[in-house]
Amino acid sequence: MSIEIFKTKILPLKTSAFRLAYRLVGQGVDAEDIVQDTMLRMWEMRVQWEKLDCPEGYLMTVCRNLCYDFLRRKIRQRGISIDDGFDIEDEGNPLPDKIIENDERMGQYEHILETLPPLQQAAMRLREEEEMSYCQISEKLDISQEMVKTSLFRARQKMKQMYLKQKERL
Repeated sequence: MSIEIFKTKILPLKTSAFRLAYRLVGQGVDAEDIVQDTMLRMWEMRVQWEKLDCPEGYLMTVCRNLCYDFLRRKIRQRGISIDDGFDIEDEGNPLPDKIIENDERMGQYEHILETLPPLQQAAMRLREEEEMSYCQISEKLDISQEMVKTSLFRARQKMKQMYLKQKERL
């Protein structure tokens, strides 16, 4: 992959990656670091990039995994002590159990999302993770806006049903 291709295909995804990272880690500086690491990893694998079916999806997956790694590292580094007063949560630093709970919830979301048909999965990812409009999604997936709305509705219904089934098992 050349520098031009990287600049035109990958760098424009930086904003979407930042939104995802910020949503997962909750702090702008950390999210920026994660996005920078994501871009570096994409550049380092430029030889294999052309073999990828969906470089955008791959970039978002790399970003999400780096966020999870960051959160795990953050929990380990805290080293909770009895004297820490860990029952008091400050807004910038959520409690470890909240971080783990959020991590588990995101893992559950990903698991359920992966069971959806490809069109519904793609529409959900574009809408929820990349925050695209119906119009942008219809252009990206080459389908009508009505089909986008229908796909998102069905995806949300299926995800809700599957979530409730999983919740019943627990």
